[in-house]
Amino acid sequence: MRFKEAIDEASDAEFPVACEELIESCSDITFETQHGSVKALGDIASVCKDMPDEFHSELEFRNHLYSLAPDDCIGRKKYDDRGSQHQSYHKSMSI
Repeated sequence: MRFKEAIDEASDAEFPVACEELIESCSDITFETQHGSVKALGDIASVCKDMPDEFHSELEFRNHLYSLAPDDCIGRKKYDDRGSQHQSYHKSMSI
């Protein structure tokens, strides 16, 4: 299972839900990173030290998890499918 699929499975909860309750319920949900290691969703969700008391919506929970995702869960980091180059590659132009 991939990271997004694990979040989809964990997001089946009825919101609002207590943060501790949701983290405990997703502690058994595991996913594989792009490097092949297996991680528990609950471990990632519980990393935050300033966690809210409850999640009011699925979107809030998803954003929380995505903000805590390790680099090997992100995919192609800094990938731009539109073909643009990073600004550092362009010569700066003074107007």
